[in-house]
Amino acid sequence: MANDSFDIDSRMDDDSVVSILQNRTLIAEKLTESAPLRPEVVHGLQNTKQVLQYYKPEVNVRFEDAEGFVKNETIKFTDMHDLLPDAIAAQSEFLTEKILQKEQYLSIMQQLRSNTMLAAAISDTKVKKHCSLLFIP
Repeated sequence: MANDSFDIDSRMDDDSVVSILQNRTLIAEKLTESAPLRPEVVHGLQNTKQVLQYYKPEVNVRFEDAEGFVKNETIKFTDMHDLLPDAIAAQSEFLTEKILQKEQYLSIMQQLRSNTMLAAAISDTKVKKHCSLLFIP
């Protein structure tokens, strides 16, 4: 059986064209918000890493949370690894906070699934009322 997965790490420095499987989606996007004033011919760039280091593409991103708080951040791309979701998140304070929040929610869900005493206590209305009185400021 052929390996149908696409290993992005092994192909990061390879400039060859790779076939994309039928069940995959390719998204092509500009890495800068504005086009140059006039085209520029640059010689000597041998691979994508050199191109990214020369042009220093970046994109301004506007994030908005559930409460409507807006945060503007700039994501920079210096090599192909910067295009990976983890690398983008590492550059963003907003995304890093959201990832931590997600991990905390998943941990709480795991605790609720595995801790039967906690689940029983939460489902008991007397315990809920008592606990809610403890947390009222």
